Amino acid sequence: MAVLLVEPKTFGNVGSIARSMKNFGLERLIIVNPRYEQSDDVYGFAMHARDILDSAEVIQDGRSTPEILSSLREGFHTVIGTTSKASNYMKLYRVPVDIGDWLAEGTFSPDSSLIIFGREDNGLTDEEMHLCDIMVTISANPDYPTMNLSHAAAIIFHEIWRAMNKIVKHAFDERHDFLLASGNARRRFEEQFETFIKEHASEVTDDWRRDNFIQCVKNVVERARVTARELTVLDGFLIKALKSLERRDGTCKESL
Repeated sequence: MAVLLVEPKTFGNVGSIARSMKNFGLERLIIVNPRYEQSDDVYGFAMHARDILDSAEVIQDGRSTPEILSSLREGFHTVIGTTSKASNYMKLYRVPVDIGDWLAEGTFSPDSSLIIFGREDNGLTDEEMHLCDIMVTISANPDYPTMNLSHAAAIIFHEIWRAMNKIVKHAFDERHDFLLASGNARRRFEEQFETFIKEHASEVTDDWRRDNFIQCVKNVVERARVTARELTVLDGFLIKALKSLERRDGTCKESL
């Protein structure tokens, strides 16, 4: 997948976008007719994404931006434009879909796709939007929906990253702590919690309210997408609490 910036005005945005690309696994950057003066300061915004800037394709050969986009689009299966403007049903090519909703439909393929970001001050022109296969937007406050270019790009890259990986665990695949807790682990914790309540809190209230409380905790655990690490902490604390109560009960019995 490639990222294309149309006539960017500041190198700070370009460097920040390169950094976000690195964060979310994107490598190919195309810059069309840049309006900023080249400076090594751009690397300060890019941080460890210097390689993306160094390999970026900068196209500034005298052609108009629409002419360049028209020639580039032939090499991509899907061309995605971005906008913050409200839908315009008089100009159907301007009607955007929410980036998250569109990606969730599962029809997006990163292979041979191009995502285009417009100018910081004017976005994409009507002619440039006509060259896009689909327009996407970020749902935001309708009173002020326009975001800084690099901020908007970071949000869209994150949505694309999630869609490409299909699962929430993304960059932490190799770390067991960030995986979702298994069904067996959740059920083991729920059983231990039930035992804890029934053995040590049975006199707090009647059986009906006690059982409802236990069920509510189970419901919360099942809905919460608890990670393995979180469940280990909960499990460990509960086991220690049970042992402590057992020791205390044993001491009390001996004293009697």
